[in-house]
Amino acid sequence: MKISEAFILSIDKNYSRQSLETFYKNILIHFLLENESFIKNQGLKLDILSKKKLVKEDFLILFSYILYNREIFDKLLSYLPKTINKILHFLLFEGAKEYKELVEKFPDFKGHCKIVGENLIIEPECLILPHKKEDYHAYAWSNRSPNLYFHIPYEIRTHWLTLIPIPEEYKLKPIKGPSANEFILNAEATIISDLPLFISTYLQGDIKYNNHFKAQAGSLNKLRKAGNIQEFFDTDDKELNNVRTIFLAEFLPLIEKKDPPMPEEVPDILIKGLTKMINTHHISPLYHWLRYIKGSVHVKNGYEDHTVIFMMLKMVQNIPTGEWFSYKNIEKYINLNFPKLEPVTQYAATNHLYLDASGGSKYYDRLYISTDHYDLVIRKPLIKGFCFFLASLGLLEISYDYPPDEPQGINQVNRDFISPYDGLSGIRITDLGAYVMGLKKEYTVPEQIQNYTLDIHEEHLLISFSGDNKIIEMFLDKIAVKSGEKRYKVDYASFLKDCKLKDDIHNKIVQFKKIIKSDLPPLWLDFFDDILTRYNPIHKVSAYQIFKIPPQHKALASLIARDEVLKNILIKAEDYHFFIKEKDKSILKSRLSSLGYLMP
Repeated sequence: MKISEAFILSIDKNYSRQSLETFYKNILIHFLLENESFIKNQGLKLDILSKKKLVKEDFLILFSYILYNREIFDKLLSYLPKTINKILHFLLFEGAKEYKELVEKFPDFKGHCKIVGENLIIEPECLILPHKKEDYHAYAWSNRSPNLYFHIPYEIRTHWLTLIPIPEEYKLKPIKGPSANEFILNAEATIISDLPLFISTYLQGDIKYNNHFKAQAGSLNKLRKAGNIQEFFDTDDKELNNVRTIFLAEFLPLIEKKDPPMPEEVPDILIKGLTKMINTHHISPLYHWLRYIKGSVHVKNGYEDHTVIFMMLKMVQNIPTGEWFSYKNIEKYINLNFPKLEPVTQYAATNHLYLDASGGSKYYDRLYISTDHYDLVIRKPLIKGFCFFLASLGLLEISYDYPPDEPQGINQVNRDFISPYDGLSGIRITDLGAYVMGLKKEYTVPEQIQNYTLDIHEEHLLISFSGDNKIIEMFLDKIAVKSGEKRYKVDYASFLKDCKLKDDIHNKIVQFKKIIKSDLPPLWLDFFDDILTRYNPIHKVSAYQIFKIPPQHKALASLIARDEVLKNILIKAEDYHFFIKEKDKSILKSRLSSLGYLMP
């Protein structure tokens, strides 16, 4: 039997020599002696039993074989105490757990393992369960003590899961659909027509960001109203009323377009945007999506795992397309089949990240996110938030409700809920989502019905427009003045509005030809040619300096007017001002000096 190298390395890394030796001397040697013939029939030589002195390599070879072989592993599990057997299965299915959580679920565990003060008292049979004790420093105000964790490393866990039956609740099982009292958002159809509008708003500079690419509040309201964005929640709550708008606003800078795209371009734009989001780390899921967490700006670069978006995408890609699944079912499936996400290190979370809490000082008004709360405050909301993000782009259809009225599992914070995403109940991958996420090779964009009329006047700079097209309407507001219910008048001032550079004028002309009309009458072509010449019509002459003679020096003014040398180098202006070339400045100083005036 060939054992994978990754499995052996994981045994070596996660079991100390002392743990292996203690387990061997107290448990394993008795198991081997009682089942010697059975084990030999499985191909394992028991030369180790005759060795007087054992090194870690001996234990490593023995343990790797026993824990890798299906039949021997199964027999060993039945040999162990029932509580240890149950806990091992629980860790396999649910992932890493704290000691106190295991004791709550399995009270008998205290008889096998307990913490007394700072000391861990662990019976030999527990040593088959890899464990670790936090040893990183935490600031005093974080109000926490070290925790003991039991976990089965990913390389070992993935193999062990092939050796035991998987409970049905951990397998993906489709449901009929959401219940009647749940909210549903399916933006698959609308994103095709809406994304070009959002991109147009972004390209026109209407969305402002801070230095960390977080969209500013005023810009969010502007985008939501301009795009008539369907939000997840119809509420005035500031944490809930812009959830989808935030996702869209902060995704737009990832789209490499210089002008609004056509609807048929949208699917491939989404692919490129997602790819760039994964590769460039432009979006920090912690900083941009979990806004209720304070202090995230301090950890967004140094302590973050930048693969977390890619890992969450892989999770979603494993869900069958086109069918509804409850999120509880998906969560169990993810816990079973993927390593636990750690978007930011436990150290950084404990020492830098916090929620507003009730207290009496600067630091005690903060509930730092210890390992007790990491799952609840960071890991679970992030995966749910990613589903909301994909739903914002029409890649998922989701069912959800408002977050619970009280934070579940944490009661010392000044919040009505933990995250906006807590009410997620179900998801379905849309056809668009299947294509964008690489689960489907083709996608046909639904035909877009044109429900507007647009006419360019040939003899006047007038545009007639009626109907419904937000992109055209927004663009006309940028370049023209409304002169009637359906008529827009263009002139130099209206077209140059908001332009600062020649490139801004040029880009407006390009957008005009794409959004309004490309085949233009001569009048319009002449207008565009002429307007480009109107940039920077007045040039600053750096070769000259301007000076002024104070009113009290009227004699000097008269002298300058009469002096032949000064008359040749000075240009008179109004109100005792005069210009002089830089190269003649030394002549001016010398001549004034000879006339009894000192110029510094």
